[in-house]
Amino acid sequence: MRATEKVFELFDSESKTTPSFSCIRKWLGRIGIYELTRKKEYRDDWIFIIDFTIELGKQKALVVLGVLRQYLIEQVIAQERGLSPEDVELLGLEIMDSTKGEIILSKLDKITERVGKPVQIVADHGSDLARGIKLYQENYPEVIYTHDVTHAMALL
Repeated sequence: MRATEKVFELFDSESKTTPSFSCIRKWLGRIGIYELTRKKEYRDDWIFIIDFTIELGKQKALVVLGVLRQYLIEQVIAQERGLSPEDVELLGLEIMDSTKGEIILSKLDKITERVGKPVQIVADHGSDLARGIKLYQENYPEVIYTHDVTHAMALL
């Protein structure tokens, strides 16, 4: 955030003060809390993109992003481009001590209650995620589980 403060200083005019890095960090934190807690549209055409990120010791952050199938077709595929951060919504962020499949299933069920059932789940084939998604598919067999392209190509 210190670099962001310096960027503000570059464009600073005499009439405005530059926000400090801690103020910028607070803004981002508030935006993040808003995004996590704001009500998402309940639909049945979500595509979930799931992965673990930020590993600290034995804890991992489970991130679930969502893109609407209709939006993907009409905006992303039609324009022949890849997904960008503006195209997805943060549907879930969970700090987890254990990444067992049963726990991932409960997190997916909780997200489904809030936003609706996905038509597809995209994730790597890590054993923990794969187990949770397969358990989820036992309840929703019509949900498609897709190996993400990046991991699939890396394995080749």
